[in-house]
Amino acid sequence: MKRIVALLFLLPFLLAFVSQKAKPTKPLKAYPVKIRITQTSNYCGGAAPSQEMIQELNTPKAYAYQTFYLRSGSKNSLNFKSLIKVKTDSTGTIRTKLKPGTYVLLFTSMVNKPDTAKFRNNTNYEFSGIECLNEWWSKGWQVITVRTKNNDLSFNIHFPCFTDPINGPCMDYRGPYPP
Repeated sequence: MKRIVALLFLLPFLLAFVSQKAKPTKPLKAYPVKIRITQTSNYCGGAAPSQEMIQELNTPKAYAYQTFYLRSGSKNSLNFKSLIKVKTDSTGTIRTKLKPGTYVLLFTSMVNKPDTAKFRNNTNYEFSGIECLNEWWSKGWQVITVRTKNNDLSFNIHFPCFTDPINGPCMDYRGPYPP
């Protein structure tokens, strides 16, 4: 008898819960995102550089008019919902609006899986291997988190001598050095 009374007592609550229609979820609002990208490089000449030359190379400069891509998630993958193409302006700044979440910022060379043939057929460089290339590709360049405010980010690309972190990762230079 107690079970029947308890069931009758709970029945209106259960019916009210079940009869509630699922409220449509509001689409997430997109928020302004500003990403400033700069570049620096090493001195790769022959004779020893002056202190001014070294300082100039170490001073970040705008990475202007360059194309990048954003994929949602924290890793690069071919299984993606959307790919967002963005470009830096004259100051090296990307201005866009994104919904809150995590995104991976990619170089153009990271959109598709890299072709290993171009890495293996170079006499001045030694290819570090497919594992290195796959790790570089899946990691993406930068992972960013978009919040409802304070989405001003900055990153620097450093170009060491005789390597290309954008198009030629996993390559060790073995050719002749400048005099």
